[in-house]
Order: sequence, then structure tokens, then C-alpha cells
Amino acid sequence: MKITTLAVTRPVATTVLALLLMVLGAAALLDLPVREYPDIDDPSVTVTVVYPGASASVVQREVSEPVEEVLSGIDGVRRIRSSSRDGRARIEVQFSLDRNLDLAAADVRDRVSTIRNELPDQAEAPEIAQRSLESQVSMWLVLTSDALDRLDLSDFADRVLVDPLSTVPGVSTVLFGGERRYAMRVRLDLDALASHGLTVLDVERALRERNIELPAGRLVSETRELTLRTMTELERPESFRDLILRDEGGTQIRLGQVAEVSHGPEVDRTSARLDGQEAIGLGVVRQSGSNLVAVSQAVRERLEGLESRIPDDVNVEIAYDASVFVEASIHQIVRTLVITIALVVAVVFFALGSWRATLVPAATIPASAIGAFILLYLFGFSINVLTLLALILAIGMLVDDAIVVSENVFRYSERGKPRLLAADLGASEVVFAVLSTTAVLLAVIAPLALLSGDAGRLFSEFAAGLGGALGISSLMALTLGVTVASKLIDAGRIRETRLYRTVSSGIDAGGRGYQRILRRLVAARWLVAILALLVMAGTWWLYRELPRELSPREDRGSVFIPVAAPEGATMKHMLGVMKDIESVLLPLTGEDGPAEHVIGLIAPRSAGQGPVNSGIVILRLKDWSERERSQFEVTASLLPKLGAITGAQVFAINPPSLAASGFEQPVQMAITGDDLDQVNEWAQQVLARARQLPGLEQARLDYQPTSPQLQIRVDRDRAAALGVPIAEIGRTLQILMGGQDVTDFSIDAETYEVMVRAQPEDRSDPEDLSRVQVRAEDGSLVSLGGLVETRLIGRASELIRVDRLPAITLEGSLADGAALGDVLDALEREARELLPATAHIRFLGVSEDYQRSGRAFVYAFGLAMVIVFLVLAAQFESFVQPIVLLAGVPLALFGALAALWLGGGSINLYSQIGFILAIGLMAKNAILLVEFVNQLRDRGREIRPALEEAARVRFRPIMMTSVATLFGALPLALATGPGAETRRILGLVIIGGVVAATLLTLLLVPVLYLLLAGASRPRAGLARELERQRRSDGDPEPET
Repeated sequence: MKITTLAVTRPVATTVLALLLMVLGAAALLDLPVREYPDIDDPSVTVTVVYPGASASVVQREVSEPVEEVLSGIDGVRRIRSSSRDGRARIEVQFSLDRNLDLAAADVRDRVSTIRNELPDQAEAPEIAQRSLESQVSMWLVLTSDALDRLDLSDFADRVLVDPLSTVPGVSTVLFGGERRYAMRVRLDLDALASHGLTVLDVERALRERNIELPAGRLVSETRELTLRTMTELERPESFRDLILRDEGGTQIRLGQVAEVSHGPEVDRTSARLDGQEAIGLGVVRQSGSNLVAVSQAVRERLEGLESRIPDDVNVEIAYDASVFVEASIHQIVRTLVITIALVVAVVFFALGSWRATLVPAATIPASAIGAFILLYLFGFSINVLTLLALILAIGMLVDDAIVVSENVFRYSERGKPRLLAADLGASEVVFAVLSTTAVLLAVIAPLALLSGDAGRLFSEFAAGLGGALGISSLMALTLGVTVASKLIDAGRIRETRLYRTVSSGIDAGGRGYQRILRRLVAARWLVAILALLVMAGTWWLYRELPRELSPREDRGSVFIPVAAPEGATMKHMLGVMKDIESVLLPLTGEDGPAEHVIGLIAPRSAGQGPVNSGIVILRLKDWSERERSQFEVTASLLPKLGAITGAQVFAINPPSLAASGFEQPVQMAITGDDLDQVNEWAQQVLARARQLPGLEQARLDYQPTSPQLQIRVDRDRAAALGVPIAEIGRTLQILMGGQDVTDFSIDAETYEVMVRAQPEDRSDPEDLSRVQVRAEDGSLVSLGGLVETRLIGRASELIRVDRLPAITLEGSLADGAALGDVLDALEREARELLPATAHIRFLGVSEDYQRSGRAFVYAFGLAMVIVFLVLAAQFESFVQPIVLLAGVPLALFGALAALWLGGGSINLYSQIGFILAIGLMAKNAILLVEFVNQLRDRGREIRPALEEAARVRFRPIMMTSVATLFGALPLALATGPGAETRRILGLVIIGGVVAATLLTLLLVPVLYLLLAGASRPRAGLARELERQRRSDGDPEPET
């Protein structure tokens, strides 16, 4: 028994099937996670090693390179990048997408442990985290207080907030912007040390030996047991000042006589500011692959649980939260989904002219849309922007199959057939057409799910959402749709309504006009073919002219302002630059301004090590409904004002929507080679050419060998003659100039460092080195000035390596109106003209994402065309008719590209999705027409009469399904609010593609069919020939 007959005779069963899909879909919906995009983060693990006082070159040689070597042998490594800065090394390992992140982190941990003893003794234990080098801070919590100074405020944050927030699921680490961790600051006076005959190492030994707490065991008697504790650890500044450094002949020299001892910050090389005021910032960095929305919600819940521990005089504010845009965008998409459903149902109602006929397609929408979540759940996907967009696009297509069924059932009812028979005959006649169009659409979508890499992760969830909805809609159209049609469609009652008569007369008039146009086109079919070739040429021209980018710019509610001061800039200099930036930004805050907060951070990722010449300012804008100016308008207005600031390179950027880090510039091209100096020469040549490109602004290199460095060369012969070990010279300088934690102390069960360093005035000039004393073998003091020579040079404060080769990255921003793809193409051409074969180019960050996605689209589009061709060939039993159906695809793309061009759009991931769907839209409409022509030819009709009859009968369902799809995409094209930019692009492409596909189906496909029909036989031709041969052979039945 046919499925359509079952739907007529078993209405309860079909209703139960629909309800079951809705129940299971609703259960899956409630259990699915919510996020902005599918997880496209490369599995990344970062190894961080702090090496206090070491220069970048030393860090690279002694830490980065050994770690890189041991990590390179791990399975699944895609790329290794390292950053060696003064006092710190960070090595990132990017794995292939199929690598389990937890197992990869375990492998990294095991490999690093094998070389721990080979790292310098002064280096801290490696920290291993599941994040990338540029992992974006998803939230900034800012602490301010009128009662507590920054030292106490920092201590409160460290004790109460940092650890609880670090343990939130999905959080990789918590950055401490403006940290002022408690320490016992021992500032040595070089002259006082010399006058008392002491050296720095004497002070270090005394602190280590006389500030110590060791277990003393226990006293055990017959009746009780006492644990012993020796109170030998110093706790207060007074105790440290009284520490005896030397006792000779009753003369005691105490620490307070040669140093200033007080509580103070362990380091003072990072700063956080909120709206122009000093503050403490806590930056939440999420793990690779974690859910941004889930992490944000979990952090907020954890903060609520900590409210009882936060004093009234401490204000903790979430000054920046990237998930706000995500939640607002998803809310807008859900709202658009509801509008789309209502709009499509209304369009169907006015197109059919009857509420009875409208209920047939309308009844299939809930089960189709909700049931799609079952597939998302089974594959472990999520509710995100792409899956919701897939459902929005599906709404306009979900009703197509049911409209075709409804229209054909109505046609049989008009002939006087009873309702049940009309439903059975009408539905059974279009079963093949419904299944064919669904199969073609699924064949178009299938390549999206088969892609690898980032594009595969993005498109696979989109494909699952759209494919699931379309597959279920086909099932519902042939089951529940037929059931509803058998109950409600009565041509006699429907034709009595005024609305139906009005709509029907309009469609009939349009159909008659269409037939007249078609006859003229058929008569001039070669001219039509020539015009089609011209349109194809226009398609190619539009594709070449439209700008290319990874994704459309979005108003994400914030503006990022990277700050790069000259190498060697001090904290005081950076604070001055920050105040100049705040003077530009703060006027934008207030009731009438578009901004809510100005967050300034200096060296937020340095952990107090390395240079302080970099920073970031975040201008957080008000809610989209509370401001008139867009993010782009604010950014454009800031560029000239920020460009006028002296003392640092300052520029405003719009955070990209599909980026690993919103703080990075979009253009990043790394040049690598065997020798760093040679790479620098190449990079300088490319930079000079890049600055001439019209679409690139703020082009610069991340390698600046201008940071001042005082090289100290030890006279080894003289040092040996005096018996001064080289190690003691190095240790002396390390403590005095770099500062070292030589021991620790406790306050309220919290352990802090004892930092020893020279007084600021004793370490401000190279001549101060001559005042440093070291002890000779005979016990006398020797001036360091007689043992060393100094030379001032310029060097790089950060050294980058990519895949174990020295690398220099050219970075830049996009000029207003410039597209990322166009700039990257031009930059790559220039670079390849200049660079020799021994140089290598690697795109990083957003630039790499764009390159990878572009290659994936070409593959997906070509694969979709091949699969659709083969599916159509099997369906129509012909290799010619698929050419008729697909010949219009380039012309349908013309409509999509023209809509983009008129709407000011670009070619990006979202428009590429629309291009691929255009294949399906074109083929879907053409199948409705060609399939009916084939049915008439199978019944013995000649080609031209069959074509004219099919065009007359199928005009109405083709127009109705196209209008439904068009109006389904209309809310996307007219989208407003957060994320509207991406939705608008997709809507424009679909509308342009639908209009073009509809016109081509009605006008071009009949002409092409007529031209190529002679090369194909009716589908039933072989079956009839076989039957004829059987009859002539006298054996009508096959042998069994």
C-alpha cells in the first residue's frame, strides 16, 4: 500500500507520528547547549614558563626551543608557535580538529615533564593550559573601592575571587590586570652595603637561612601528644628589619641598616583602569572549545554565590562580557524565526485563497521545525546562530512540498472527485516530484556536512539543521499533509469564497500571460540561449568584482583599541598614553553618549614579566536599543582622534565575528626562514610594499629590534684572578636589577614572596653598576665596574617562532570599506614577487581562517553540483535532463550576486551558504516542471504540447513555493539589532537566488528542454519497448 493511501486511510496514525516527532524534538531542544557558533576552535594547548630576569633571546634558547623540540613529536600536531619575551616563554601547540583536547593536553604534559630538569633552575614550573596564545578574554570583571587601596584590593581579589573563578567549568585561566600582590619589599642601598662590607649574596643567604620554618616533630608522653612548631619564620616588616646579617665582635649589622623594608606590590608592571580610575581587573579566559555562553552564565552564578564574601565598600562590576552579544543575537534570531513562520503562513493563505487549503502546509511546520532538533541532538550539535538560521531558511521551504500536495489534491477535487479519492490520486501523482525535490535539496546540503576543517564544523551543524527539517517536511507532506487535505480540501466549498476567486483570477491571468511569453521564447529559443550566455558572463563579472571577507562586520557592542608604544617604554609613559586615550573616549560615555564603559589595560597578559609597552582599551557600547550610533560609526569617528595621539601607535578596530581573538588585527601574514636577520630583511621589503596597498592601514611588523639593552661582558681572566665566580656576578645582577623572591612569609595563612632588589635610584643609570660590590676569594669586596664592560644596543623584546622557524608577522587593519579577501590577495601577490623560494608565507588568525574557508567553499560547491547531477540522472533515467535542470544554476547565482551587489554585501561564509542553496532552489523548481513533462510524455503526448501543458499546470505551485521561500527569507533581509549584518547577507542571497531561479525555471528551462529533448527518451520508453518485445515474442510475463 502506498504511503499516500495510508495517510488517507489511517489519519490517527499520521497524527500520532507528527506528535511523536514534536515531543522528541522538544525534549532534544531542552537538552541542547546554546552557543554563538559551532565549536571551531583548534584544539590548542599552551605551555607557559616564567623565567624572571632573562632576556628574550635567553628565554628562546634555554626554554622555548627545548620545549618546541620535545612537543613536535606528538601525534596530530598541526602547528607549533612560540613567543619568547623578557622573563617569559609561551609555546602553543595547535592540533588537528579530530584530536581530543584532553588527551592532547595529557600528551603535552607528559612530554614537558621529561625535560623539566633540563630547564634553567631559576625558571618556574611550566604551566600547561588548554588555550591558544591569543585566547580571547571573554569577560573582564573590574574591582573598585573607595576604602581599599590597590594593594588591599588586589589581595582581596586574589584571596576571594581568583581561585573560585578559575575552577568554573570551561575557564582556562583568570588574568590579573593591575595586580598588586602583597610582598615584602627589600630595597637594598648599595652604598650602605659597601660601607658595612656586605654583598647582595650575603643578604640573600641570611634571608634564606634565618627566615625558615621546619617541622620540629612532636612530644609524646604516656597520656598525651604535643606537636612542636618552631616560630622561626618572619612575618612583619619590623621582624625583617631586625634580621641580623652579620655579627662580628659584638657588632651586629641588621637588614634595616642596609635596606628599606616594607609591604609593597610584588611587581608593578601591569595596570587596569575603569572610566579613567585605577582599578583591578580579572580577565576570564575560556578553554579551547568551551561554550562562551555557558562559561559566562557559570561565572555570573559563581559571583552570586560569592556576594556574601564581598564587602560593601568593594564594587565588582562585569565591565565587558562577550556573551552579551551572543545572547542578544540568538534572541533576535528566535524572534525572526517566529516572524518568518507567521509571514509564511500568511503568504500561503493569501496565495491559496482559503484557510482550509492553508491548513495543509501549515500543519506540517511544527513537526518539521521541532523535529529537526532530534538530529542535532543525536549528532551532539548545539543551538547556535547557524542552526537557527538553517531553520529560518527551512521555514520557507518546509511548506513547499505540502503546497504541491495541496495544489494537486485541489486539482482533482475540481474534477469532481470525492475528498478521499482526490487526496489519494492527487498526492500519489506528486510523490515522485516531492521525493525528487527533497532528494536534490539533501544532495545539495550533503557536501556541507562532508567538509573538513573549520568550514566543516561550521557547515555541518547548518546542514544537519536544514537537512533534518527538509527531510521531515517531505515525510509530513506525504503523511500528515495528505491526511489534512483529505479532510479539508473541497473544491466546491473553496471556490465559493471571494478571496479564492480573487486570488485564482489573478494567478490564472498571470498563467495566461506566462504562456504567451513562453510561446514567443520557444520560437526564439536560440536567442534565449545567447542571452543566457551573456547572463553567465555577468555572473562571472559580479563574482570577481564583489569584495571578499571571512564574515560580515557585526555591531558586537564594543570597540577594541590596541596600544603599542615604542620598545623600552616605561609604565609611566604608558599611563600617560592611556590617559590621552581616555580623554578621547570618556566624552562618549554618559547619558547622551553611545558608550557605557572605558576599560584600559596595560600588559594584561604579562603576569608582571616582560615589557610594558603594550596595552588594550575596550570601549564598551550601550545596548543596541539605547544608542543611535552604530559601532562602525563610533570606530570611524575615533580613528582620526586616536591617530593624533603621540607616544604610541593607537588605532580602533571592530572585533571580527569569527576570530580566535578579537584583540588581534585582521591581517596577519607570517614570514619564516632559517635566519632571523634574513627574515627581517625580507619582512622590511614586504612591509614597504604593503604600506602602498590602498585597503591596508596601520601596517607594521611584530619584530622591533629597537628595545634598548645594556650588554654586560665579564672579564673572565680578571674575575678568575680575583676568585670571583661568574655565577655570583650573574646572581648579583639578577637580584639587584631584576628583583628576586629569595624566601617567603605568611599573612593569615596566605604565603607571599620576599622580593629583594636595589633601590630605584641605584638602578636607573648604567653607571650604577660600578657601585655594585662582589666578594673576592680572599674575602675583600671588588667593584663590579672593574670586572665587566657594558655596551648599549637595540634588540627585540619578543621573538616569535612558527613551526620551529624564526618568524616575523606583518599585521594590519582594514581601511574603511576594504574587504579582507581583497587585501590578503593583494598582499600575497606582492610578497611572492619579493620573497625568494627559501622564504615561507603563513597566514595566521583571521587571515588563516579566511584562506581555509575559501578553499572549502570551492570544494563544497563543486561537490554539490556533481552529487546533484548524479541524483537527478538516477531520478530521470537520463544524463541529458540533469543538464537542463542545472544549466540555470550559474544564472540563479547571477540573481544572488546581483542582490549582494545592490545591497552592498560581500562574498563571505554566509553568502557562500546561499550560493550552494541556490543550486537546490533552482533544481527544486525545475523538477516540478520537468517531472510533469515527463509524465505527459510517458502517457504518449508529444514534446511541445506536453511542455505547454506542464507549464500551465505547474505555474501556480512553482509561483506559490517560490513566493513562500522568498517571504521566508524576507525577515532576514530586513533584520535589525545584534547580528543583523550576517542575517541580512544571507537573506539577500536567498531572495536574489529565489527570484532568479523562479524566472529561469519558467522561462529558460522549457527552452533548454525543447533544445535537448531530442537527445533523451521518455522515462518509460524502455519499459514500453520491453513490453512490446514480450508481446511480439508471445511471452508477456517474465519467467519465474
